[in-house]
Amino acid sequence: MTRPLNFDEEIALKLYHELKSDREIGAVVGKSSNTIALWRNRRNLPSLTIDKRTGMNYQVGCNFRKVLTPQQAVEMDRFLQALSWAARQAIEVGVKPDINNFINRWSGRGRNVEEQKFKHKMVMRKIRDRKKSVIQGG
Repeated sequence: MTRPLNFDEEIALKLYHELKSDREIGAVVGKSSNTIALWRNRRNLPSLTIDKRTGMNYQVGCNFRKVLTPQQAVEMDRFLQALSWAARQAIEVGVKPDINNFINRWSGRGRNVEEQKFKHKMVMRKIRDRKKSVIQGG
């Protein structure tokens, strides 16, 4: 049996969701950062990491389905599946996947289904052409 930690967990959780560090949470609820880390681990809450450039806290390993709306989660699933597919296609033809280019194209894509089909057809044509040039030694 785990021993109780004896602090206001509601306040700690609120601060955690505000991306406060273990040290900052501990200072508010009167516990050490080690106690807060233990509390987080018991609740499967990922730790926060500080970006050395900006000094800002951010979550590591957060399940996007817990923080996005259901509609946003569906869109994120679609994006990740498409990104994974595009990366596999690039690797298959011996090209390093260009993640930044993919993200830029995705965020700028049209909502028109016909336009999306056309863009997909163009991408597939480029991949086929690249495969041909690789096979032919180009």
